[in-house]
Amino acid sequence: MVTDTRFAENLLAFDGKWDIGPGIWVEYVLKLNDKENQLMGRHETYYSLGLDYTFKIGNGLNFITEFFHYSNNPEEAEQKTKSNFSSLSLNYPFTLSHNISCFVNYNWETQELYRYLNLQLKYDYLSLYIMAFWNPEKFSLFTGKDDSNTYAGKGFQLMLVLDI
Repeated sequence: MVTDTRFAENLLAFDGKWDIGPGIWVEYVLKLNDKENQLMGRHETYYSLGLDYTFKIGNGLNFITEFFHYSNNPEEAEQKTKSNFSSLSLNYPFTLSHNISCFVNYNWETQELYRYLNLQLKYDYLSLYIMAFWNPEKFSLFTGKDDSNTYAGKGFQLMLVLDI
């Protein structure tokens, strides 16, 4: 069975970025869908607020944080969806080709914390990534094919990349 999934949408958006010492940004989208959109409801709202700064520590410790919100305003029979996420990223370059980074994400609805640590070592045509993670067993940030995710639970991953 083939289902036609095309529908019209109208968007109102605002995007701003200011570098006033720390960099700050805001993004906002209000989306009005056609009544035929049974998946998302009639109205959707997205916004994010962010901040970044590089501290004068050694080679420069980069700090980035962002808050993201999504919600829809469905018709009475549809279920309302709401998502709120906060993210934190730290990156420290040891040299031009070696760095360590840490990512932490928090889902405010499920109260789940996602943690990643990555060491990247680059040599001419070869890169080595050593990654560790400590996440919930049921991963709700993003999923791969068939709802699978390599980064669910606790673990580590080694990746060797040949750039030719």
